[in-house]
Amino acid sequence: MLERSNHKISFLNKRFFGIFIVGILLICNNLDAQNVTTFPLMSKGSHIFFTASIDGEPVEIMLESGLPAFLIEEKFYEQHLKKTDIPFEPSQAKINLFHDSYSILLRANGKINIGESVYEGPIYILKDFNDLRLPIQYLKDAKTNKAVVEIDLPEKRMSIGEDGIESTHYQKFKFSYNEKGMPTIRTVLLLTTARGEAKLKGDFILDFGNPMFLFMMRQHKSLEKAVKKGDVELKDAYNNEGVLVAQGIYAVKLSLAGRDYSDIPIGVTDKMETINQLGLLGIPFFSTPVVFDFDKKVLRVYEN
Repeated sequence: MLERSNHKISFLNKRFFGIFIVGILLICNNLDAQNVTTFPLMSKGSHIFFTASIDGEPVEIMLESGLPAFLIEEKFYEQHLKKTDIPFEPSQAKINLFHDSYSILLRANGKINIGESVYEGPIYILKDFNDLRLPIQYLKDAKTNKAVVEIDLPEKRMSIGEDGIESTHYQKFKFSYNEKGMPTIRTVLLLTTARGEAKLKGDFILDFGNPMFLFMMRQHKSLEKAVKKGDVELKDAYNNEGVLVAQGIYAVKLSLAGRDYSDIPIGVTDKMETINQLGLLGIPFFSTPVVFDFDKKVLRVYEN
């Protein structure tokens, strides 16, 4: 009887221990869920925006990653940031945003609460600028400091703090940062055009502010070599005055980062001389959910 009684007690202890462990896991999972800040995303024109509270006021912010800093209009600075302890200093520099150039009035490295998340990084106050554009690589969860940003364009949401995607079907890429702090991946671009085939190697900036699938830098040696060999032909676009305003490439087939595409127009610019990378991968590249783990410098691109 004694042996049987002890066996029963042991069984009950194991059962209680199992229930206890499951309870702890449920609590931890619930805490993780509470450490995720989610923002609905919306499309305006060809760009992606979200609404968040800054200094108690909800504002629309353009989602970016191909920027060196949080770009803020002067009016918003005067109303909300001037009174903070962010160490702004006067600047004489300029920033080029494709065909537009803006004077940087003030610049700083500082921290701004974006809803329940935090932006911590470079901040530029621009003259004659009417926007707020935020690079996601400086976002993190306010409670855990985890710099993990999930962007799901099909579901129109952005989450900060944890990766909530349960699927195991994804491609993983290590990324680094260029000299301006923009995330980049190194890969091979295979192009098939009416003129032939070209294999271009280089770094690509992950750019949520770019509405095109791919924008390439005219000055990059890989593209320059392909054009000289005749494998790639640049098509010119002129305005009504006959002035060349843009160039482009039409790819019948395109292979990039392990994915194949067809009938892709590619923009080409020579207006961004300070960019040393081969190109900028824009919004259409992120047609499936992606997770930027800025702590581990890993990009996960999920399948549909």
